Amino acid sequence: MKYPVLDISKYTTLEEMNKLQEEVQEFKVAILLDDEDNMLEEALDVMQVLFNILNRYELTDYLEEALYLHKKKLASRGWKLDKYIEI
Repeated sequence: MKYPVLDISKYTTLEEMNKLQEEVQEFKVAILLDDEDNMLEEALDVMQVLFNILNRYELTDYLEEALYLHKKKLASRGWKLDKYIEI
């Protein structure tokens, strides 16, 4: 599944950082309330803001390479892989 990236050019980076903080807070509340539907919604909102910011800095084309390096880092720290997810 392809993930959408929004045009955030009318917002400043600071505004997007504040939006990220807001969405993370809403995700934390959903966890505390054990509201699984809202957890999914808010998790995707967090991801949306992150992808939008990465796109602002023209970094989305490097996600595959970054993920490869991230997996190497996790392995070097002793983390065991549970599974892969595809969105």
